[in-house]
Amino acid sequence: MSAVTRFVFALFIALTCSPVFASEHLALKIDIAGRQRMLTQRMVRSACFIAMEVDVKAHQKLLEDSAALFVSSLSELKTSGGFNHLEPATDPNILLQIGLIESLWDPFDQQISEQLNARRIGFEQLSRLSDAGERLLKASNDLVLLFEREANAVGAHLDPQQAKLVNLSGRQRMLLQRMGKQTCLASISSSGEENEAFLALQETSQMFHSTAFNLTFGAPDAGFPPSPNDHILEVNATIWQHWAVMDAILQGVGEKALTEKELQELSWDIEAMYVDLDAVVKLYADL
Repeated sequence: MSAVTRFVFALFIALTCSPVFASEHLALKIDIAGRQRMLTQRMVRSACFIAMEVDVKAHQKLLEDSAALFVSSLSELKTSGGFNHLEPATDPNILLQIGLIESLWDPFDQQISEQLNARRIGFEQLSRLSDAGERLLKASNDLVLLFEREANAVGAHLDPQQAKLVNLSGRQRMLLQRMGKQTCLASISSSGEENEAFLALQETSQMFHSTAFNLTFGAPDAGFPPSPNDHILEVNATIWQHWAVMDAILQGVGEKALTEKELQELSWDIEAMYVDLDAVVKLYADL
């Protein structure tokens, strides 16, 4: 390689790795890695709804699409490529964490396939699948935190406050799917197991509620500034209003299990709210 060629190559790298480029990609990585958390819960929720024979074909497609997106997104975060053309991961800690997620994914994927091929799936099998999903969720969340930590590093070009908002608004997508999963588990379980599943649902709903309130109305003491612009405020307000209706439905799960029709309507509501939740994450990432 000649001196001129090396200079041109170095100049290209310098331009493409400009502060703006790096900032956009770091926010996008937090968004994509955060979406992986949601997919772990959506896959288990779909499997549970299939076991309950609720809109089976739709949930089979949702599960298959979620699995494909999980695999392609993990590859994109690791080796670049894909629609977003991210740069390859080079940080040893991030590569190690991605390797851990890959090691957890294979048995999780196999477990889903085995259960979908089984004639009947009971609470015990779904509970084991949920536990495997929680392990995958934790590993995926740790990856988000590693990307968020980059925003706090010296010389980073992404505001740490923005990185936090992308993370926490993105976490809402996961909590929404987890509530759907826990509602399904509470509906399929026996009395003792039902109480445990409902308690888990209450804990998740409280976390979703407090974060939705803080994102919409601001909570400076908790590190949540007011919505930074009118568009974000409008979407957050829509989510808050939608949540008020869903919360009332979920609170009733402790008194009686939802019917097949109620579960189907809940699933539609979850995916409808997800669209707004995902949109507001993109708005925070684009600030």
